[in-house]
Amino acid sequence: MMSYRYNAGSFLANWAAVLLSLLTAQSIGLLVGATVTQPKTGQTIATITALTMILVSTAYNTPPVPLFLFSARLCIVGTVLDPSLQTGRLCC
Repeated sequence: MMSYRYNAGSFLANWAAVLLSLLTAQSIGLLVGATVTQPKTGQTIATITALTMILVSTAYNTPPVPLFLFSARLCIVGTVLDPSLQTGRLCC
């Protein structure tokens, strides 16, 4: 687990980061609301923007994939792309 720092500097830095995130989200919402007149289109644009920001900001930070899993994935993709490789046995 993480250890928290209980001092005013850490609290204010965290508070500033949350405030900056909130103001950025509000600004993007106002921009989408001002440019798009149809609610369904606006919701779609907002959803795509939010998901893109989450993925780009490394919120889903994962460890590297082990080599044997990566090679198995390439093997599966290869048999899908080239049906002549489907021999009924593992290609790896």
